[in-house]
Amino acid sequence: MTKVRHAVLVCLACAYASPQSVQTSIPKDPQGTIDGAVSPERIPDSLAIRLFFSAVTAPKSANTQGQARQDAQLKPLQFSPTDLKTMKFHLAEFNDRRAQLSQNTGTSSQAPAQAGGGIQAIADDEFAHLQQDLSADALSRFTAHVRNEKRHMKIYPPPMMP
Repeated sequence: MTKVRHAVLVCLACAYASPQSVQTSIPKDPQGTIDGAVSPERIPDSLAIRLFFSAVTAPKSANTQGQARQDAQLKPLQFSPTDLKTMKFHLAEFNDRRAQLSQNTGTSSQAPAQAGGGIQAIADDEFAHLQQDLSADALSRFTAHVRNEKRHMKIYPPPMMP
């Protein structure tokens, strides 16, 4: 038993002394990165809304687990039942249109397809409908929430081409 304990201690000591266990610094963001934690005002509202839609969307046919995830993500907005139903409808519409675009263009659902303005145009259109369909209070809560979420976003510059 003592030999086993000694062998374990030696292995642990070697693991802690190995170069792999030495913490390395986190690489810096590339020059030109917009960090929402530092300057959220530099992240366009339209981009933040598209990212919110993409993160919170669930298809109309989502299972119970998918609906529960979406409900949890929308809960901080504290919408009335009517406004919540409206938001879910437009999120599902966004998801369906994004999937259709992806199918038509052969791109992934997150790729910024160029056909007709792509995913951003779909997000802009659904937001325009939300502005008409949500109550003034819900719209105010939504825009405030999305603007607050900008502090968790970063925009990276396109890679340099050789």
